[in-house]
Amino acid sequence: MQGAQDWDLWLTVTENGHKGAYIEGFGFITDPPNKDSISGQAWNDINYKATLQTVQKKHGIPLRDMVVGTAMHKLKGLHIAKLLEADFSQFLDFRHNDYKLAFNLVLARTFDSPMPRPIA
Repeated sequence: MQGAQDWDLWLTVTENGHKGAYIEGFGFITDPPNKDSISGQAWNDINYKATLQTVQKKHGIPLRDMVVGTAMHKLKGLHIAKLLEADFSQFLDFRHNDYKLAFNLVLARTFDSPMPRPIA
């Protein structure tokens, strides 16, 4: 597989009945992808959909019409996505998808949090 090896690895691990554990900190540090790197080539504008579909096909992940995204409220977003049988994306990227509906969970105020300030 060219690109998405980390995603493929963790999907394979969980499909084989293994579990992961959260360990605070960094397991490794690497340079960001560039146009010549494996990830840079696999996830560029030209190959993004093919890379995504290769992983989805290999692991039986269905192609869905909806996506729920949120950078701030990950657990809430995951819960909503599961209820809607939608994909979840922590950072929505509208350039590379065929979704018919994208729901971006932006603000969720709790009573103990201050009101967000308007953007000037």
